[in-house]
This record gives sequence, structure tokens and C-alpha cells, in this order.
Amino acid sequence: DRQALSIIEFPRGVLIFRRDRDFHHIYHVAMDREALSAALASLGSAAATGDVLTSDIVGRPEDVQAIAGIYNDHGFREHNSLFRMVRSSGFPHVEDPRDPEVVFGEAGDVDPIRGFFDRLLDRFTDQIPEPDEIRRAVARHNVILIRRGQGLGGMLLFETTGLTSVLRYWYVNPEYRDQRIGGRLIKTFFHLCRPSKRIILWVDSDNTDGIAKYRHYGFTLENLVDRIMIKEGEART
Repeated sequence: DRQALSIIEFPRGVLIFRRDRDFHHIYHVAMDREALSAALASLGSAAATGDVLTSDIVGRPEDVQAIAGIYNDHGFREHNSLFRMVRSSGFPHVEDPRDPEVVFGEAGDVDPIRGFFDRLLDRFTDQIPEPDEIRRAVARHNVILIRRGQGLGGMLLFETTGLTSVLRYWYVNPEYRDQRIGGRLIKTFFHLCRPSKRIILWVDSDNTDGIAKYRHYGFTLENLVDRIMIKEGEART
């Protein structure tokens, strides 16, 4: 509906482009590594690729290394890498926090949440949601937040599918650190996700403080990585 997707077909594969602000995410389906290499080699003459391309290469580290190497051969470099963490079934009983300051997001919070993300997140790494995606999350009661004045003190956005919940974004406004905002949000989140058998999230691989914090809340590292590759300076044709 947003005219954000385009596709280019190649022998034994396709490349899919998703427009996001001033760049494109690229996804591939290829019969083999040679087909992927040939498709990426054609990007210089492909239309509508934009000036910057990013690709998330997700899988076991040894598999990701080989695919990322093909992207690297065609002008991409590693921008960031993420680890996946999981909190499995058998959670300890989570008391209902009954925190009056932790509330569900409302329709009027969509633009402030988007602005909050734009200030704090890396658009190439964090897959910042579009306003309509935030709006749907708010309608599903998948956004909780703590207000401070006319703005946000912190917010948490999650998704639940079946018995799995995904903690997508959990951030505290830097102006309101050391007020237990993050802890209050995640305790409410755990209470809301009591029926889930597991909770998963992605964290920057070099964010040692964040990884330690997630371990504190019962998460463990999985053998999955996301290497974010980026190609800059590609002229439009």
C-alpha cells in the first residue's frame, strides 16, 4: 500500500527491495551462492536501489560468515552485528506490578513514539517501525510506556505470536535515567506475557552492559547472529 516494495528477478534468484526513509533494505532468494553473487554484481545497473542498501544476514555464525562474505565481495561492509537472546519456559511467578505510571500507549502517542525512536535508534540497525506499524501495535496493546511531562520517560514495544513473545524495543529516555523506569516497564511486560513459553530479543553484539542486563532478567544467548551489511554511495540510475 505504501509502494515500498520492489523486486528484480535474476537467473536462479530474486532481489527484493524495501524502501525505508532514505535507503533500502535488500533481501535475497537464490538457488546457490553463485546465483547470489551474480545478482549482487548486477546492482550497479539496477534501477530504484537508492543511495544506500542494507541487508540483514541472519543465521548460525558459520553460515552467516559465508553469505556476508559474498556481500562483502560486492561492495558491502559490516555495519553492525546482533546476538539473539531467549528467556524460555518455566518463568518464576511474576507478581502483577500494578504500577499506575505504566500505561498502554494510545493513538495520540504514535507520533511521539516515532520521534522517540528517531532520536535514539540507528535506522540502519534497528528496523524502526513506520507510523502505521506503531499504530497497530498500540491498538493491540503491545506498547507500554511511562510518561514524563509532555513526553516519554520510557517505552517498551513487543509482539506475541502463539506462545512466543518478541521484545522489540525497550528504551528509557536518557533524561530520566536512574528512576527505575526500565525495570518497571519490563516487569509489567513479563506480567503481560505470562502465557508465553519463550521470549526472544536481539541485542548489539558489543553491548556488554545490555547483555548483562538481559542475563539478569533470565535471558541466555542463542547460537544465532544478525550481521547487518551496508553499501553506500551507489548512484541512482
